[in-house]
Amino acid sequence: RLVALLHGGRGTPLLKLSGPAMEPEVVGFEAVNEQNQRAEMQIDEGHRLVLTRGRRTVAAWDLDVLPDQAPAVDFTQAVSATRAKALKLAYKAHDDYGLAGLEVQLVLRGSDPLPADGPAPVRIMLPTPAVPGDGGGVVVEASSYRDLTPHPWAGLDVALRLAAHDDIGQAGYSGAQRLTLPEREFIHPVARQIITQRKILAAAPAKKGEVALVLGLIAEQVEAYNRKMDVYLGLVSAQRRLEYDQSDVAHWAVLSLLWDLALAVEDDARALAQQDLRQLQEELMEALAGGAGGAELARLIDKLQRAL
Repeated sequence: RLVALLHGGRGTPLLKLSGPAMEPEVVGFEAVNEQNQRAEMQIDEGHRLVLTRGRRTVAAWDLDVLPDQAPAVDFTQAVSATRAKALKLAYKAHDDYGLAGLEVQLVLRGSDPLPADGPAPVRIMLPTPAVPGDGGGVVVEASSYRDLTPHPWAGLDVALRLAAHDDIGQAGYSGAQRLTLPEREFIHPVARQIITQRKILAAAPAKKGEVALVLGLIAEQVEAYNRKMDVYLGLVSAQRRLEYDQSDVAHWAVLSLLWDLALAVEDDARALAQQDLRQLQEELMEALAGGAGGAELARLIDKLQRAL
């Protein structure tokens, strides 16, 4: 956007933008006060800009308009799982002016990572530690680790891709990669039953009635999970909510509850504490990548020490 300020003189000033493939665009000036006038013009194309006053050319410029290109982003290596079942994402993104955001998008199964008639993708934001590129613009090249074992799609086949956004809303996408999301291996038979029903519910929400029935049967096996009252109440609550609450909020809330119940059966509070610890580690990594201030880093480190 061009802002032109003109001081003094007589006559009506005009700004004229022209080019071989466009109709000339003319913008008049508006008075700021007795001595000064002002004009604004959006320049998206054109080769010549001329400021006239009456028949006199006050100034003229030859233009070379460079369009703001959409960002480019891609994986630098295949997405893989670590020994700890975390997802490793190695990526590189570039934009000619700056990146406003970078994320990985996941959808359940399917050949297209964003099918036109499919569900909205799960979006996970990634750190964007940008540095100047050798050929201009900015470049982000990093690796990020995400623990998705608590996600309802853990153990299921997904398609994922990267998406980069610039400040004017343009987006660039990587090619799709497909994999089975890493999942935690449960040993306790009741925990495994709960996780099996969770996977069924995540993959096929229409089967919520069948899942509710099985959860009720699991709840009745009180001796199998040492009569833990919190587990019993959680299973019954999940069953009732699937039976009587048809909202999407209830669906995702039950998926989250079933994960916590499986952890509670498997190894009590230890697994829940490990889950909190991983989340704090991810928050600290993102804060470091985003250049957070000393006070914020100190707060996160203190929380991490207490969690340990």
